[in-house]
Amino acid sequence: MRKRRVRRAVVFALLASASAAAVVACLDLTPITSDEIPPAPKPPRPDVYRPPPPMVDAGSRDVVTEAEAGPPPVVDVDLRSPCEKCTEMLDMPGPGCATELATCLANAICNETWQCVLSSGCLLLVSRQDLVACSLPCVQEAGITSQASPEGMAAFGLAKCIVGACGAFCGPAE
Repeated sequence: MRKRRVRRAVVFALLASASAAAVVACLDLTPITSDEIPPAPKPPRPDVYRPPPPMVDAGSRDVVTEAEAGPPPVVDVDLRSPCEKCTEMLDMPGPGCATELATCLANAICNETWQCVLSSGCLLLVSRQDLVACSLPCVQEAGITSQASPEGMAAFGLAKCIVGACGAFCGPAE
């Protein structure tokens, strides 16, 4: 039994040596020099400007530069409030206050008052009470002290038309 163990140990040692020799024979232990390794690509420098790629329309393969596209189209949008539009419309067939507005604009003080009302946003308000409250400081600033004066008559005529003929657009009655 002892011979058998010794024989097994010897066979095992021989097989291990042969296996180790085979593995070592496959290894290439020659040193690698830096001449054989290609250099790594350099990362882009962050301080160098690189323009973005040209924009391409999703439905087209043609590249259109900003210079070729030209200026953006001009869109005609009326930014006036419905109240201001009504005020500028003709009296006939109506509704409108064009006659009263023309009378006011012909008077320098009434014109100044009207410009103040527009720039203050009074015609954008939703109630007549707010519209009148917003307009009063403009009337006082322009110096209108009486409805009997020419500028007072022009301003009062326009105000009456705004709450009358254009009432549906200018601070409807509550």
